[in-house]
Amino acid sequence: MSLGVGKKEEERGESAMLGYNVYRNNERLCVAGVGDFGVLTACVTWVGYSPERLVRWAADRISERQPVELALHVGGLKSDDREPGLHLRWIDANVRVGDEIKIQVIDVAQVDAATTEFHDDPETDFEAKKNYVRQLARELGWEIRES
Repeated sequence: MSLGVGKKEEERGESAMLGYNVYRNNERLCVAGVGDFGVLTACVTWVGYSPERLVRWAADRISERQPVELALHVGGLKSDDREPGLHLRWIDANVRVGDEIKIQVIDVAQVDAATTEFHDDPETDFEAKKNYVRQLARELGWEIRES
């Protein structure tokens, strides 16, 4: 079975790329793709949090979450060596039990505009890492001394 991966551009059609046609309950939600270099993802995620964890997080002001999350995410990272990666998001939506999700892998010349786009920012990434370490320290009962 060939998905167009590794085909020469002339074999796939002019400016064709691998993409996803994403449907929910037979309604087309988007056509997603990142071009020749990057990452393209589509996933349905279910998360159930214990009541104890939610109470602990609320007390520590770490996170406000619903007890159960069921979501559809379609996103990607467009990257090459010339510039920082471009993060793309087409869908970030809740789904319900009984929803039918279909992901069709396609060759496509044009995709829908992403609803969210942002470039990697080394300074922001560094601050996010520091905040993550602080959060883990709180959860573990550790004390951090910053100079």
